[in-house]
Amino acid sequence: MKKKNFFWSLFTIVLLAMPCISFVSCSKDDKDDELEQTENISNQDPEGTIVLNMSSGASDNYYKIGNLCEIHIDEANNFKGVRSSGASFVSVGLVSGLSKITQIPNSGWAESAAVVPGTGYVMRCNGQYARIYVVEYLGQTYTDEQGNTYGMTTGARIKYQAPFLLPIKLNITSLSFDSGTDSKTIELENPTTISVDEKPEWCEVNVRESSIIVRVTENLTAEQRQGEIVLKNTSNSVKISVTQKGASSPMFQAGSGTVDDPYQIKTAQQLKSITKALNAHFILTADITLNEEVNGSGWDPIGKKETPFTGTIDGQGHFIKNLWMKRPTTECVGLFGFIQNATIKGIRLEIGDQALNGGTYVGGICGNAYGCIIIHCCVIGKITGSSKIGGICGKAYDNTTIDQCFTDGSISTTQTNWDERRCSGIAEGGGTITNCYSTATLTGYVCYGINNEGNVSKCYFAGKVPSSDDYFSCAGSYTYYLITNHSTSNSRNGRSASEMMSQSNYEGWDFTSIWKITEGKTYPTLRCFDK
Repeated sequence: MKKKNFFWSLFTIVLLAMPCISFVSCSKDDKDDELEQTENISNQDPEGTIVLNMSSGASDNYYKIGNLCEIHIDEANNFKGVRSSGASFVSVGLVSGLSKITQIPNSGWAESAAVVPGTGYVMRCNGQYARIYVVEYLGQTYTDEQGNTYGMTTGARIKYQAPFLLPIKLNITSLSFDSGTDSKTIELENPTTISVDEKPEWCEVNVRESSIIVRVTENLTAEQRQGEIVLKNTSNSVKISVTQKGASSPMFQAGSGTVDDPYQIKTAQQLKSITKALNAHFILTADITLNEEVNGSGWDPIGKKETPFTGTIDGQGHFIKNLWMKRPTTECVGLFGFIQNATIKGIRLEIGDQALNGGTYVGGICGNAYGCIIIHCCVIGKITGSSKIGGICGKAYDNTTIDQCFTDGSISTTQTNWDERRCSGIAEGGGTITNCYSTATLTGYVCYGINNEGNVSKCYFAGKVPSSDDYFSCAGSYTYYLITNHSTSNSRNGRSASEMMSQSNYEGWDFTSIWKITEGKTYPTLRCFDK
């Protein structure tokens, strides 16, 4: 770690030029100058004290102070940080030891500080602090043949503690907010390093050098929010109580919109209000019947391509009834329009008599899904669109998973271009689809029982494809379809009605926890919909 410094090099030259001079080392410690130890020299030193002998002079002779940054003693006998490290220093004057440095000054900081024995310092680097005490100078002496003694300073012995953490002291320890988005600042009575140990999910906490900034999201329910922020370092921990008033015109039944405390939805209006918090978490607490204006365009999908739904919603097995739309030129149509990195679970969707009609990317649960999970959902009713139409999802991109879902009713395309007249019982696209089925009627030039290009496993199609001219496919591993009056390119997956009603024909399927069947009477159904 030690490098030759300028003074030592000069001293070596002098010795070579003066062979008659006798050399005597008068250092107080015969150990290597770069001795570093973790044991305290005195029992008065704070826990974690490090003793370090620092050579001076060479600009590249740096020493790491804890895990903060590297410093050195320059030719002018000053503490300085490595270039671009951002290290700064402040002297606290003469003290009787490292433990006597008990405060972090608010002023006097500089890029360097003169090294003086018996003096204390505080170093700041990347928002953290260290305290330093200079024990003594390190030096070398020599005596000439006339008995004259000469000496030079070669560095300093220091003690340091890094990080140096003062106890957390705040000017206030409770905050109250109105229902809207807001932020407040708490001043630190002394600078120190702080971590946020706990906080409510509806709070954002930013730790600054001399303050704590707390920001709350809008409270969309009538209930008052209450929570606690816990700040800590190795010296202590403090708690800040936080309260926020409920909204005078609440958008949701209750909840905070967090994973542990999702917004509760009980009415159609509350369901529409999801657009006000597209990244929040929701649960349905009751069946919901939509009541859109008959002369209008019907339901307005939640989440657009520019502003997708990115949260989660758990329908808890509840029904959403009477969903309908007349949006033949609209892209991304469904209960949700565009969803991204979202999770949709446990929704039973019943489409109203006026049907669900859209342009491209049309599906019951969502029009377009990217990086999502759709599980335990079903769609019943009539769906029509121009292209990219599916019972659950219009298009499910490669990183989307659809599991334990089913569709019934009819799914058709209005596209006149025969090459784009495609529809799927579950979804188009390259997503992963498992443990799903469809009993819907498919109408299009190209019809896919489950999916057109994704990773399909343990699914079946038992619907109809009316026209014998339609192209039909139901591909996938351990995936089957009921043989009907249509041509097909994968007849090896076809089964008769009696075969479809026999459990033995479903290789690798889980009939214990996922599927159930009544032998000779029913096709397989999903257990998750028994609840």
